[in-house]
Amino acid sequence: MPPLCQVHQLLKLDTMKVIINNEEVDTSAKYLLDLINELQLNSSQIAIAVEKQIVQRQMWDNYPIMPGAKITIITVACGG
Repeated sequence: MPPLCQVHQLLKLDTMKVIINNEEVDTSAKYLLDLINELQLNSSQIAIAVEKQIVQRQMWDNYPIMPGAKITIITVACGG
């Protein structure tokens, strides 16, 4: 069995840093839909932009996330 520090390094290989709404976040998500699920967001109440470009909802499951990506998540708010 490898030493614990090697195990931690292996686990970190599966994560990357992205910027979500100006905050650095570690994620293991490979696609936008994975990220939404990881963050436990209601996909029917958000819009997402990557590098200031809106990504259409039907593309979320195939839209790859790159390390360092700047992602903006906008939530819908109801009120009057």
